[in-house]
Amino acid sequence: MRDRLARVEVSSRLGAWLGQEANADRVTAELATAARGVVTVLRDDAVQEIIEQVLVRRLMERKVGPPLGTVLEGVLADGAHHRLVDLVCDRAYDWVSANHDTVLRIVHDRAPAWSPRFSTT
Repeated sequence: MRDRLARVEVSSRLGAWLGQEANADRVTAELATAARGVVTVLRDDAVQEIIEQVLVRRLMERKVGPPLGTVLEGVLADGAHHRLVDLVCDRAYDWVSANHDTVLRIVHDRAPAWSPRFSTT
């Protein structure tokens, strides 16, 4: 079975498929939908308690700081973080542009009383 899987080259085919923007967008959209569903289900107190006891506690026990520090050091050293910051800024701009009315409403609703008011219409 391993030989057959190796010959099919699942990981390289999957990587090539995900390398196409339309496919990556589709996977992202599907994962976002699944994540929303999971979050909705996880609002139950009993489920949250189990997750906290099982997952969070185990994650907190692991010493991930040194390995993550090494990875971060490499990312910062070769400047790879610039591309990530650019991507996050582009996506944030796209989201704000697509949700202009929502952003204005939130700013209007949450701004302190002493700040200037912006029209939401």
